[in-house]
Amino acid sequence: MTFTTYIRTDVNKRMENQDAAQTFFCSDSNGGMLCLALLSDGMGGLANGKEAAWAALGATSSEFFRGFPYVQNLDSMHSTLESAVMAANEALLSLGESAEGPMGATLVLAACFKTGDCFYANAGDSKLILFSGRKARLLSHSHSWVQSQVDEGLLTDEEACHSDRRNALIEYIGKPDLKFHMGFTQLEPGDCLALMTDGVSSLFTDAELFKMVEREIPESWADIWFDAAKNAGETDNQTIIIVRCLPEESKAKKKSLMEFLLNLDRRSR
Repeated sequence: MTFTTYIRTDVNKRMENQDAAQTFFCSDSNGGMLCLALLSDGMGGLANGKEAAWAALGATSSEFFRGFPYVQNLDSMHSTLESAVMAANEALLSLGESAEGPMGATLVLAACFKTGDCFYANAGDSKLILFSGRKARLLSHSHSWVQSQVDEGLLTDEEACHSDRRNALIEYIGKPDLKFHMGFTQLEPGDCLALMTDGVSSLFTDAELFKMVEREIPESWADIWFDAAKNAGETDNQTIIIVRCLPEESKAKKKSLMEFLLNLDRRSR
């Protein structure tokens, strides 16, 4: 399996874009391909949101790739992911001590291997959604106050979307004693992952987000979601990463193509 990615971001009605997004491609020691997608949203109301988001990504990726060469099995991969998230948390706690005040950001990441193994983690309310065929599944777990009320049966999904407290977070990068979500799933060729900030998703239920794009190609999803959020009154920054899982071209196909080109070249002489 191979991967392609694209990133879209829009400052929307804000003065500054406090979202940050990156993707990385590399090979492991066995020649396997890794795609790492990272997205962060600096928290409004705290100091230096833009700096917090990029610092979170920088610390996460640095710690992840420091430990990645030593990954041997599922447990060590989870440990590497956990260390990367905690490194981001420590970075923002440290920066907050020397900045204008506490710094905070959301974080969501997915580490995808050519074998189909996908490890993911999140803190805050940025989302990770897996689209497989015509089905969609939310992989991340929102650490917002409204989601805690939904989990306890005190709010419906629709009520959470329209609550004045929908942006209030109970867990985020930069919080002492951070608790975050981690998971694992198996990807198949044709699957897509969507990572998004709350400027894309906060005004919609997951079912509404899924329905908007269920018959659309992945390249159009950002436009559809961004426009829908703006039309619903969203003013926050909007950022999305799409990771597409593609079948790896077989050696036989590559060879036949090369033979065709060589034969074509001979005939033209």
